[in-house]
Formats: sequence, C-alpha cells, structure tokens
Amino acid sequence: MHLFWADPERNFVGIIMSQNNEVRAPRYELNDKFRSAVYRQIWAQENKLN
Repeated sequence: MHLFWADPERNFVGIIMSQNNEVRAPRYELNDKFRSAVYRQIWAQENKLN
C-alpha cells in the first residue's frame, strides 16, 4: 500500500509505503494515525518557533 499527500503551505510531501494491507473497515486507519502523528510534531515545532 502506498499513500502520499502534499502540503504546499509547508513545502512538505509525506509518503507512506507499507506492506500492511488493511482489508477490513476502517481501511486506512493506520495511515491516518501516522499522518496525524506527523502533523502533531510539525505543529509542535511551528508553535515553538512562533
């Protein structure tokens, strides 16, 4: 499974490459949790800079 997203505001591209094929609902829960964790870290760093 491959998933990517682009965040042009932050000049950032996220790529997830996984062999975890979630076939049961909710399908992309692991990827959503990973992306959320990445953004929590980005926002924490941005708040430190401001």
